Amino acid sequence: MDIVSSKKINYNLEILRGFSALIVIISHVIYHNTLFNPHYFPNSLKPFDPPAHLAVLIFFMLSGYVIGINHESRLTDKKNILLYLKKRFIRIYPIYLISIILGLVISLTTYPWITFLSNLTLTQNIFSPVIWENNPAWSLNYEVLYYLLFIPISFFDIKPIVALGVFFLIGVISIYCPVNPIISAYSIGYCFWLTGLSIAQNLKADKQGIKLIPLLLYIMAIDNITSGTYISRLISIMKQPIPGVIQYWSQNIISIDELISLPFCFVIVLFFSGKDFKYKKYLFLLIQTFPLYVIYAQIKHPTHDIHHFYVGIIYLILACLSYFINIPEGFIRKVGIKLGSWSYGIYIIHFPILFLFGRITVFSDNLLYYIIRVILYLSIVLFSAWFLERKLQPVFKNWLSPKLHN
Repeated sequence: MDIVSSKKINYNLEILRGFSALIVIISHVIYHNTLFNPHYFPNSLKPFDPPAHLAVLIFFMLSGYVIGINHESRLTDKKNILLYLKKRFIRIYPIYLISIILGLVISLTTYPWITFLSNLTLTQNIFSPVIWENNPAWSLNYEVLYYLLFIPISFFDIKPIVALGVFFLIGVISIYCPVNPIISAYSIGYCFWLTGLSIAQNLKADKQGIKLIPLLLYIMAIDNITSGTYISRLISIMKQPIPGVIQYWSQNIISIDELISLPFCFVIVLFFSGKDFKYKKYLFLLIQTFPLYVIYAQIKHPTHDIHHFYVGIIYLILACLSYFINIPEGFIRKVGIKLGSWSYGIYIIHFPILFLFGRITVFSDNLLYYIIRVILYLSIVLFSAWFLERKLQPVFKNWLSPKLHN
């Protein structure tokens, strides 16, 4: 069940995409607890806040990987470029438009026309803030830019590793320049996207299976261990007060600190993708010296906020133990594949629904009601995502494809 090459569907990556989407929505329930349920929140959940931001960076890397797999031939003429853009438009925009409309319908804020138009044209972050009721849509603007940047990379046959080096330098240098910080954010985020593209184009396939549960636990562990701790502070020494003016929060949402996550995202996507190279296992072990050093430094000089750190340690121990235990994974694989096939719908629709739940004030003031609300919320999000992906998206595709090919 690992790889079906005839359709270029890698079911392991579907699982990774699905559980990354689940990480995002659970994290938002915990982090935005006053939006979800203003009357009650079990504080014991706070240390277990899943790594939503890491999941988005994984999405970026997966996006670059998928584009690389699906576009092995170069985009060398106008016809191929237009076809590429049309396919991206059909995949992204119809469901996105529904989420934006829903966000505006449920909003209690009257947004200026520039905010409405920029969110409608996927230029939020540049000309206006993202509509708050659809907060995660900030990443769609980044995603669309990366799709567009792929065109010259493919047309001129630029090696992804070369482009990665260029954008890495832009991302680092621009934090010291009097420019809008979104330039650095775009560039550093694109390093993740280009890493996925490089994996797809430069590494050979290896159809060996993976141990799913240890890898999923590893994802939960690594961000909790490294974020806000010793290595993070070391890298932050490079940061200076940004000379540019931050107009909207999403213009600085990806900072130089995210580079800590790049090697971890790389090995995660590498293992899930089934790609291989000679020193793959040695590279994985080498990268683990980072979290091991963080553990040592944190124990020796603990920071003021160590709850997430110790939760990360628990996840890491469980990941190690589960690697050496033969745990049946059939059910979790089936769930992950389903979630993966709905992942874009899950990601784009869950936040407006979270807002709607916050408007429901009944059954909200104790633990039992909170559990019921979470179950109902997840059920509605998953059903909505299934409906968007399996019912509406095919309709949009069938309707738009002939029009766009004329």
